[in-house]
Amino acid sequence: MQPVSSDKTISVVVNDASNSYYKSVTGKTLAVNNQYTINVTMEQGQTTNLSTLSADYVAGNGETLTGKLLVSHKISIAAGATVILKNVSINYDINPALSGSFAGINCSGNATLIITGTNYVKGFSSGHPGISVPTDNTLTITGNGTLYALGHEYGAGIGSGRYNITDYKACGNIVIQGGTVWATGGSSAAAIGSGASIIFTQYDPGTPSSCGDITVRNSVTHIYATKGSGAESIGSGQCSNCGTVTIEDPGKVTEY
Repeated sequence: MQPVSSDKTISVVVNDASNSYYKSVTGKTLAVNNQYTINVTMEQGQTTNLSTLSADYVAGNGETLTGKLLVSHKISIAAGATVILKNVSINYDINPALSGSFAGINCSGNATLIITGTNYVKGFSSGHPGISVPTDNTLTITGNGTLYALGHEYGAGIGSGRYNITDYKACGNIVIQGGTVWATGGSSAAAIGSGASIIFTQYDPGTPSSCGDITVRNSVTHIYATKGSGAESIGSGQCSNCGTVTIEDPGKVTEY
């Protein structure tokens, strides 16, 4: 009997010169070495160019985000939404640098990010991660593009931040199942996982930064994970906590 992957979501994205079309099919059971035919009706969601925003923004289900964010606005993903990142640049390579008390991408609940093209996301200020998802929720990253996720000082590239920042003291589960991901943690923070708590333990034991379970599927192209000092590349930041880390194919992960 072949191993079976049950209750999974299949995401299909088709790009042409100007538009993106998507469809997510949920609840599928797949067996290794079997072939499947799945009929789907493609949908075209709204496309938003970040360079045109004049206020904080919440992306909805099926939406495509593209372009370069030029001002300090909070970019969020609606709870339960699947959003396409298509050549996005958030708080990366911009002068003067943007600042704000939030992550580069802030998931409001369970979220799926489909990456196409090349995308750059960085936390906006000290202690904030590049991408964060609330505790007890799951962030799924898939697609065939490339994602650079950078944590600001003490924040993870993907995960949580410094424990004394209320909004980011913890994050939920992280599943990476597609694309090429370059994740870099800030000082003493994991690349993928929890942020740093070390600088505060001498003053206040508090509740350390934490992250839920992390799963890297063998369907990814590759993960490049660069940790901060004293942290794990995928897992815990220094003096922080993380749930179970599962890497299905270690050969697809390079840790620095």
